Amino acid sequence: MPQPSPPWQARAATGRTDRGRGPSTITTHHATTGQPHSAHTRRAYAADWQAFSGWCAAAGQPALPATPEAVAGHLASLAGRLGPSGLRRRLAAITDRHRRAGQAWDPAQPLIRATLRDLVARQATPVRPAAALGEAALRPLLASCGDDLAGRRDRALFLLVQATALRRAALVALDREQLRFTAAGMVVETAQGALKLARAPDSDRCPVRALEAWLRQARIDYGAVFRRVTAAGTLEDRLSPQGVWRILRRRAALARLRLPAGRRLSPEGLRAGARLPPASSTSPPRPR
Repeated sequence: MPQPSPPWQARAATGRTDRGRGPSTITTHHATTGQPHSAHTRRAYAADWQAFSGWCAAAGQPALPATPEAVAGHLASLAGRLGPSGLRRRLAAITDRHRRAGQAWDPAQPLIRATLRDLVARQATPVRPAAALGEAALRPLLASCGDDLAGRRDRALFLLVQATALRRAALVALDREQLRFTAAGMVVETAQGALKLARAPDSDRCPVRALEAWLRQARIDYGAVFRRVTAAGTLEDRLSPQGVWRILRRRAALARLRLPAGRRLSPEGLRAGARLPPASSTSPPRPR
């Protein structure tokens, strides 16, 4: 029986990468399903193999079977020309040609692994820190929120994050049954405890009033607090954490929000810029 392809081969073939991982931890469609490569992948592998065999001929090295030194040298010669996904695909193409030729060839040989790991590490791009979305950023974001259903939801979402610093997952997991409104403010029951929010003097910046307005206009009496709203203004099911990111990205574009140099837009920036009001406090969760 033919030997199965190594689990890292197909992801390298499709250009999908796992940053910071070695070749042996990358999986592919071909390896996991046993299906033949797509026409696109076959063409890409053929071009990769032609480039590798041409390099070997110029260097006086055999291409089939290839030595670890030849493969490592070829990959190193591509530094600055191919990114991590391109390097991994080149190695996948070399492996594929050896396997189809019946060669017992291991792409995870130490020299090859070390070379690929070093090349990928040198190309790693540092992740820019999230910009803290404080008062200066919140003002235009709120101004982009109208009185339609989506605008009411987004305003309530932004103000609640600023007031509680809840994470996205906790925010979208909230149910109407966890909220208690009073004349003085609101209590939010969470797994970590009860968050108490006072009504702010400025009605336009009050998370309690914003949430009341959203729930009233959306007619939400039970279930998910934050829900998806279609372009036609139809209320749908619970918002996802990724949905919060899409909302922020859309509002930031509408507001033409400018971020500090070297910073990126992120929902975590809303939490980073949160200012908990003095009236907020936490207490142990009430038994349900």
